[in-house]
Formats: sequence, C-alpha cells, structure tokens
Amino acid sequence: MDRTSFPKICDLWDLRNLLFCIVILCLFRADVGLGQNSCDLCNCTLDNLNQSHVDCSNRSLSNSMMPTVYPNVTVSLNLSNNPIGSLSECFFSKLHSLQILDISSASLLQVAGCAFDGLHKLEVLNISHNLLVISNKTVNLRIVRDLMSLKVLKMNHNVKDTKRTDISYPDEALGQVKSLQTLFLDGLVNSTFGPGFRNLVNLNTVIFSGEKKVGYCGIEAISSEMFKNVPYLKSLIIRECRVEHIEEQAFSPLSQLHLLDLSGNKKLGIDGAALGFQGLKNTSIRVLKLNNIYPDFSIGVRIKRKYVEMLRNLSITEMEFSGNKIEIVDGESFDDMPVNLTKLNISMNRFLMGDYLLHASSLKSLTTCDASYQFFSPVNTANFKKRDISSLQDTTKLTMLKWTNLTIQIPENLKAANFSHSKLAFPVLSFRIGKNSLEYLDASYSILYNWTGPVVGFDSLTYLDLSNNHCSELSFQFFDYLPRLVTLLVSNNLLGIAISRDVDGRIFQNLNTLQYLDLSNNRIISLNENIFRGLVSIQILNISHNLLDTFLVNIGHMKNLRVLDLSQNMLQVVRYPVRIALENIASVTTEKVYVNISYNQLRCMCSTSYFMAWIRDTKTNVVGMTSCILTNGTKAAFNYRNDIIRYINYMDKECMSKLGLILGTTISISLAIVIVIVGIVYRYRWKLRYLYYMTMNRTKGYQPIGNFDTDNDFVYDAFVSFADEDREFVRDFMLKKLEHERGMRLCVSFRDFVPGREIASNIIEAIHNSRKTVMVLTESFLLSKWCVYEFQMAYQESIHSGRDAFIVILYEDIPTERIYRVMDMRVVFQSNSYIEYPHVSRLDGNEQALDMFWDRCTQAIKESGYCNK
Repeated sequence: MDRTSFPKICDLWDLRNLLFCIVILCLFRADVGLGQNSCDLCNCTLDNLNQSHVDCSNRSLSNSMMPTVYPNVTVSLNLSNNPIGSLSECFFSKLHSLQILDISSASLLQVAGCAFDGLHKLEVLNISHNLLVISNKTVNLRIVRDLMSLKVLKMNHNVKDTKRTDISYPDEALGQVKSLQTLFLDGLVNSTFGPGFRNLVNLNTVIFSGEKKVGYCGIEAISSEMFKNVPYLKSLIIRECRVEHIEEQAFSPLSQLHLLDLSGNKKLGIDGAALGFQGLKNTSIRVLKLNNIYPDFSIGVRIKRKYVEMLRNLSITEMEFSGNKIEIVDGESFDDMPVNLTKLNISMNRFLMGDYLLHASSLKSLTTCDASYQFFSPVNTANFKKRDISSLQDTTKLTMLKWTNLTIQIPENLKAANFSHSKLAFPVLSFRIGKNSLEYLDASYSILYNWTGPVVGFDSLTYLDLSNNHCSELSFQFFDYLPRLVTLLVSNNLLGIAISRDVDGRIFQNLNTLQYLDLSNNRIISLNENIFRGLVSIQILNISHNLLDTFLVNIGHMKNLRVLDLSQNMLQVVRYPVRIALENIASVTTEKVYVNISYNQLRCMCSTSYFMAWIRDTKTNVVGMTSCILTNGTKAAFNYRNDIIRYINYMDKECMSKLGLILGTTISISLAIVIVIVGIVYRYRWKLRYLYYMTMNRTKGYQPIGNFDTDNDFVYDAFVSFADEDREFVRDFMLKKLEHERGMRLCVSFRDFVPGREIASNIIEAIHNSRKTVMVLTESFLLSKWCVYEFQMAYQESIHSGRDAFIVILYEDIPTERIYRVMDMRVVFQSNSYIEYPHVSRLDGNEQALDMFWDRCTQAIKESGYCNK
C-alpha cells in the first residue's frame, strides 16, 4: 500500500476510529521525515548554470545513513571514502540529471540490481578501490540497464587476487553500454576480453595499472587472443602489471591503436617488448612508452639494432625509454628509428660516452629530447658479455677526440634538449654545432666545471640553463655566439673570481637580446663598472646570495629593467649612480621597477642619510628593508614601511650637526650670494640654454640652411610641438591635412629629428629652421618636460630673432590658471591669438568646421614670421 493512500483511508472511517486515524497519520509523517537531506549532511555548491554539485566524501556515512533527498538538478555526487558497504537499494533513482558519480573507497561488497536505475545521463562512474568481485555474474545486465550515456567506468583496485579463476571481465553486461569510451580495470591472469566487448565501438581507452594506490595487476603474459574483441582501442595502458611475455601478434587486432604504454613491467625488458613490436605493424601507433622495464639492480643494458629495426616503418612520433639502465646503443640504431619521431625521452639511464652518440644526427624529425638524470661514465665492459665487447671497441673514440674546433652534428630540427642532472664532468672547450634549430637547452646539475668555449652554432638558442655545475672558469668569449639568447641561468656556480677579472664587460658584451640573467650564489665579491654594458634588453637581473659589499655598476642603459635583486649580499647602501639610474629607468616606464635589498648589512646613520632619504622618496619599489645597523652597532627592525619612514624622519632631525649652528652666519651670507647668482641664472635659464645649444650646434657644424632674410629661406613651414599622448592626432590628422592636402612642410620629432644627436640639439635646430612653432596644447603637453622645454626654446627664439614664431592650437579645454603655471606662457597666451580645435566628427555633419580649422592653421603658418622692421 502506498503511503499517499493513508489520508483516503481516514476519510472512510467513522468518528469512532478518528483517534486511531490520527495515530496512523502521525506515524506516516514521522516515517516521511526519516529521509536525510544531502545538503544537511554534505557540501552542496552551485555552478554558473545553477547545477548542483554534492560532496559527501569522508562523512563516515554507512548504508543506512545515505542521504535520500538531493537538490533538483544534481549533476555530480561524491560518496567516496565512506563505509557504505553495499548498494542494496535504489538510492539514485531520482537523480535523473546526474552526470558524475563517485563511490570509490566505500568498502563496497555488492551492488544491487537497481542501484543505478534512473541514471540515464550518467557519464562517469567510479566504483574503484572497493571489494567487488568483478565477473559476468556480479556485474549483470540489470545493473547497467539505464547506463546508456556512460563514457568513463572505473572498476580498478577491486580484485586483489588477480589469479582467481572465478572472475573475468564482464563482457555480457558492459557490452550493452555502447557509449563507453574509457575503462579502468584490474589486470587478471590469463583473462581476455569476451565477445561482448566487440559491441563497444566507442571504447578507445583501456587502463590496467598495478601502481600503488591505483589498482591490482598481474597479467604476466599478453596473448594474441587478449585484445581481439576490442579492435577499436586507441590507447592501451598496461603499467606495472608484471608482464614477462608478449606474443608476437598480441597487438595485431588493434588497428586503430595510437598509444601503447608498457612501463613499469620490470621483468619484460627490451627483449620481451620487442616480441610485441611485430604486432604493431598493423596498428596506427603514435606513442610508445617503455619506461622502467628492467629490474632495479640489473646490469647495464645495450639497445641492439635488431630491436630498433622493427620500429623503423611504424608511424611513431613519441617514444619513452626512461629508467632502463641503458648504457650503450648500437650506432646504426639511430638510422633505423621511426622516421616521424619528434619526441624522445631517454632520461634516468646510464649512457656511456662513445662515438655512437654522433649518429644521433640521423633523427631528422626529432624536436624534443629529454636525456636528463644520466650517469655518464667511461666505458666499462664488465657489464657486458664477451660477445658484445668487440662492438664496443670504438666507443672510447669520442673521449679521446681533441675538442678544439670539433664540429658536433645534432638533429637539425631539434628545438628543446634537456641534459640536466647528468654526471658529465668534463670541461666545455671550443667546438662548433652543425646546422640546428635548438631553442631550449638545460645542462644544469651536470658538473660542467670549466666553460672555455667559444661554442659556435647555437644561432636559435633562446633559453640556456647552466646552473649548479660547480664551474669556476669562464672565458671572456664563451657567450659570444648566442645572438638570440633571452634567458641565461648560471646560478650556484663558482664564477666570482672569473667575473671580477672582466674589466671591460667582455663576458656579456654580445648578449644584446638577453632579458633574464641569474648570477645568484656565485661567490661574487666585486663587479666592475662595465660588466653589464652589453645587456641593453635586460628585464630581470638577479645577483642575490653573493658577497658584494659595493654595487657600483653602470645600469643606466638598461631601459627595460624591471627587477634588480641584490638580496643576501653585504651591501651597506645603494650607491648614488645606481640610485640615479634607477630613478631614470622608473621615470620612463609605466611599469613598476623593483629593487630587492633584503638581508644585507644596511646602515642607518648620519653618513648614510642620503640613502635612507632615497628609500623614502624614490619612485622605485624598494623591497626587503626589514632592518638596518645603527651607529652603536645594534639593529633596528622594521615591520612595515611606515616604520621605515618614521625612522628616516627621526634621523633627519638627529643628524643636524652642531657645526652647522657655529657656521650658520657664514653659510647664510655665502648662501645669500649663491641665491642671488642662482636667481639670476634661474631667471634667464631658458635664454642661457638656448644660447648654449645654438653655440654648440654651430661649433659642431650644424648650420641652419639659409640666412632667413625671407620666409622662403626656412627649411620648414612649422615645427610641431606636442606631447607623446597626442602623437596619433599629429600623425593621422595634422600631417595629412597640412602636408598632403595643403602643401605645408612640417617638422615632427618622430620623423625629422636626426638619430644620434642630443634631443635638445634637435629641438633647437628644428625651431631655428622653421617659420613657426605650432604648439598642440593639452594637459599632457603641460605635464611633459620636453614639451615645456620646446616652448621655452621657441619663446627664446622669438625674442632672439625678433619674429613672431608662435601658433597655439588649443586641443583640449584647459583652465587658464593651469596654463599660466608654466613660466612665460602667460605672456605668449595674452599676446597671441590661439586656435581652438573643433572636436566634431564628419558623421556629425560638421565637416565645414574642420575644414575651416585647417584653413586657419594654414593661413597662420603662411603669415610672415617677422615683426615690422
């Protein structure tokens, strides 16, 4: 009887049974209230589509405590890591929108037939890490009846005893889930995929793994029958499954196979894997992974040519042979590698040095090679059988070659190579690299203790890591032939003495494209002033963790510098030339410039007050000022920047010398005289500048063209003075309207200034050679020091030459008092008319106003520039 029928029963009873009806109804309501709300027990969240995600993991929920009430549109439910035990009821029948269900690590022993009823939209089901017995009996058609949208099924880590004979892969039930794409299974001994799997045309990935906490796998042998009913597989992973033997045609049915991973089968070896290569001829294999297929303590491995020959005609593009104790490869084997191979991982092996390495250049398509974590060593024949020793007789040739002028051929399309963490232990002498495309090279942690070079041929290299090599010798020419290098990492070496010898900056002189240089941890005691003179593009310069007590290096040319790391040295102050250079760099960029001075021996005393004041007032972002040493030798600690500022202000008062009081009168008189002189100079500063640059131009031979007795003698009709923010207006409108359409000759800085000359000289020359100076007056103009300079020089030109040289275009509406703040601007503004720019568009129908504006500009420029004589 349905619970909803109880109210109707009560309607039929007479009043004598009313009390009994009430009792029944109460019991009914109490029973309904037993349903647990999932959002009371679990964590419920909503995504952007108003879909619910319910996380009930790690809630110690048993079967009887399972929530029965869920949000309306629940798309994911996580019940993992709970002691559920069994799914004996139809818990999920009302979750019609559920797409992801995770019941892993739930101690499941059995699953009821109706457990997954109603889950028509379920795409991912995870029942891994349980105690389920997987077979056709336990996983039946009733269980999977509604799972017609299932794409991913995880059943791994259930069958611990993989040698049981009463279990198998449930092909009868799973064969009906035709949407299935990815399947995680435990690897069973001597088990095959039954005929039901042939219905799974979408099944493209099967994963067996015996890795710890992933699954159980004891396949041991892969037969030719194992995969004949799953011909649509594209990815097959059999990792750490104790595989010892593969039949020749085991993979032959997998015509669409793209990825095969047999890694971690430590009893397989290259001999056993090679047997399976025969079956790969009928596949579309692209990726082959054979990592760690030898026992941990096996002797040295030799890759013979006969094994590699089997791969030659395959379409493999990526191969992995990591962690296999490989010591040598038959030289000709490189010629038989797959012709389309682009990625090769041979890391964590023990390659011997030998001339077989010179055959690697035959890998024409290779773009990426990972050969990191090698144990390079001289040839040791003790690891090989007698019949193999004869083939090694030439492997020592490479170690005996004279390195000087040696040309090494590498794959010409190789772009990234990693040789880090390899015990190379040899000096890098002079040699040449043949034609190549290498862009990334990591040779860190490889004991390359001497960098003599030069190494020629790395014309495309942009990233070079030589850190942690214990290198103490560095020649001046080692980095000379790296024309495109962007990142250079040489930290954790012993380059301090070698770098201190470089007085002229020869080491880095050719690294014009370098943006990141890491010289940290190199025991650098001193740096010469010009050491970085070639680093014109540098953005990050790291000199931390060294022994510098003074940093007096020229960095003024580093216009792109954004980070200077001087932390963990012995600096007492940042010297004045460096501070000025940092200020100049910060003033010409909108990005922040950071200087890290943490963990130095900074001094807070009167003799360093100028440095402390700089920290307070600078535009540069000084970080790491957490403490400093006082005059009495104690340390002052700063927790916040405000603490630093308060202390600096305190020092400003304390450092007033008593000598200043004694000499106050004398200084005051001297100061008064200086002030008068300075005042006179300041009053006529613009005229002095004008005369100075005019004299310098004539001295240097920059003579104006013509004597300017008439207007026709000028080189330009007008010099246009504008702020950089208004460049677009000048370039796109003024030049078009006045030059192209009205025949004016205009002088603009970005086009007509002479490269290599001082800016001030260019400005003076342009004003002197132009009939008029046109000022595009905007807020940006008034804020630009160069625009104000151009105005003052034009003003002095008008006074000196006696001609009316100004035309003012009021491009923005600016308050008069703002304009008058600029010296002499009031005189010009009150004695000269100005032209307002009409901010209208031709779409507004005011084309006539714009044309009238440009006509007035043309007329003003053409008017005689001379006063009546």
